[in-house]
Amino acid sequence: MKKGRLSVVLLAALMWSVLSNATPHNHTKAVKKAVPATVAPVSLTPASVPPTTAAQINYVVEQGGTSTIGVMIKNLSTGQILYQSNINQPLVPASNLKVFTATAALEYLTPNFQYKTYIASATPAIVNGVFHGDLYLVFSGDPSLTRQDINDLFAQLKQQGIGRIIGHIYLDDTLFDHDASVPDALAEDASYCFSAPVFADNLDHNCIGITAKPSLRVGAPALVSLIQQPNSMNLINQITTASRKSCNIVATPSANNSYLLTGCISSRAKAQYFSVPAQNMRVYSMGVVQIALKQANISLAGQILFGKKSIHMQVMASHQSDPLPVLLKHMLKESDNLYANSIVKTVGAYYSKRQGTWQTGTSAVMSILTKYNQVDFTSANLVDGAGLSRLNVITPAQMLQVLTTVYQKPAIFAALMQALPIAGVDGTLKSRLTDAAYRNNVHAKTGTMSDVSSLSGYLQNRSKQTIAFAIMINDNSPHPAKYRKIEDTICKILILSK
Repeated sequence: MKKGRLSVVLLAALMWSVLSNATPHNHTKAVKKAVPATVAPVSLTPASVPPTTAAQINYVVEQGGTSTIGVMIKNLSTGQILYQSNINQPLVPASNLKVFTATAALEYLTPNFQYKTYIASATPAIVNGVFHGDLYLVFSGDPSLTRQDINDLFAQLKQQGIGRIIGHIYLDDTLFDHDASVPDALAEDASYCFSAPVFADNLDHNCIGITAKPSLRVGAPALVSLIQQPNSMNLINQITTASRKSCNIVATPSANNSYLLTGCISSRAKAQYFSVPAQNMRVYSMGVVQIALKQANISLAGQILFGKKSIHMQVMASHQSDPLPVLLKHMLKESDNLYANSIVKTVGAYYSKRQGTWQTGTSAVMSILTKYNQVDFTSANLVDGAGLSRLNVITPAQMLQVLTTVYQKPAIFAALMQALPIAGVDGTLKSRLTDAAYRNNVHAKTGTMSDVSSLSGYLQNRSKQTIAFAIMINDNSPHPAKYRKIEDTICKILILSK
């Protein structure tokens, strides 16, 4: 058997092992429903697949059953379109949308951008260790900001000789609006930190830790407390201590900055730790500032309030985040929703010269990508920057246009490549495509939610040519794992191609 024919047969065997027991996919339909679990799968004969890249990919796509699969693949080294199916079909991208957010931020804010959080005053007068006047702590929407960074700001004041403040401290959180939760996000996600609300005064990932311990007596309430100060929320504890081994704790947001804690904890269990999103960051921020003042040994004669600083003020202490590419590396590799949504509101504030909102942010992303990347957003809808909302829809053609134009801009392409998860190496692709033939080749963003799977990014074929691909699958139940295998197999075919 000739070597070329052998590789085709081996590849067909690979596809057979990965994708057997699947139903054929008619990718010409626009809207389809998932195949019921009771439908018997139909097997195709892998040996019948023609030895062309397009035919092999088409065979794989057809294994998607009645799910809607949009795929567009382009050889960026030659400009050739290698495969396309449903490329103009609007599809829910899930976290694939973070590629748009990252690209718009790199294009408009530039890779040199850093968030700046600072303390300023109109009258910086210090007499015998006493500061007379009001101070403004200005938040910038930095998603990486921590309580230690706030401690460091007040330590800088202490280093200037300030031991007492005769005046108020105003917290300026006006860069973003207070519509903090993603529109149309699933209600059941509200108790999980991956959907933490977004504020200008982001702190500690806007997530608060709770500890639960069993009581000494079965049937008694569990012992619950916040892991660290400040005491910024109310815990309504209805967790009971149970004799059985298997127990679950459920945290449900309640009114007045509270969480209702229900369920049980085994009397034999050790302490359990879990985190919930902060509902009122203003309460948390005020508490963090109080602790920072105490740690710096600075007394405050006035109050901690909220207010917007005036234009002409002198900066007395400042903190800068890591440069934008470092933040994007965390955002994309870990698929961090808070980072993505903070960045989209930041882009909105800087681009519109108004407050950062969901509307100004997503409108700015589309305007920037239209101007700098020539994306036609016909039939698209952007609601947030992370892909949490099911109201987000984009097309494979729009995604590929972004990937193609970014490839033509060395600085932005380098930043995006370093930020994307790498197959078999890190991030959300660490456990995928781990074989030596594929590992460390695919740089791509995943996207996953119920009934949605997507993968878009770059790889190199055997001829060291760069290929951009966008794979988006909707209505993928009841076999979501199968669709990740479809994505991976398409990547394998492309890597083995010439």
